[in-house]
Amino acid sequence: MKRRDEFTTRENLADEQFLLQLNAGGELGAICCAIRSIVADQCKIAKEKIYPGDDTQVLSLLMKDWDVMTFVLKAEEVLKIEIDEKKVPPFTRAGIFGFTINDGPENFGRWCLDVAGRICDPD
Repeated sequence: MKRRDEFTTRENLADEQFLLQLNAGGELGAICCAIRSIVADQCKIAKEKIYPGDDTQVLSLLMKDWDVMTFVLKAEEVLKIEIDEKKVPPFTRAGIFGFTINDGPENFGRWCLDVAGRICDPD
C-alpha cells in the first residue's frame, strides 16, 4: 500500500523529539507516548513513524477500522486505569450525506494531547 510506504520510509521520530514537538512532559508526556504506541499498533507501523503533525484521517486509512472501544481497552490495559470512552474525542472527521458532523482534530498531536489531558484530568 503506497500510503503505508510513505510512513514506513520516513525518518524515525524518537519519543523525546515527539514530546518536544508537543511540549508535553511528565505524566502528560508518558500518556502521549502510550497513545502514540497504541495508535501505531492499530496502524501496523512503528510508533517512531507517527509525527505530531500527521493527519488523523490519513492515519485512519492505515487501520483496518478505527474503533474507539479497541483504543480504550488497549489504553486501559497499558495505562492500568479506567477510561470513559465518551471522553475520547473523535479521531477523524465525520460526515453523513455530504454534511460534516464534526471537523475532527487538527492533527495527531492535538488529538493525542486532548486525549492525554482528559485522562490526566478526567473531570
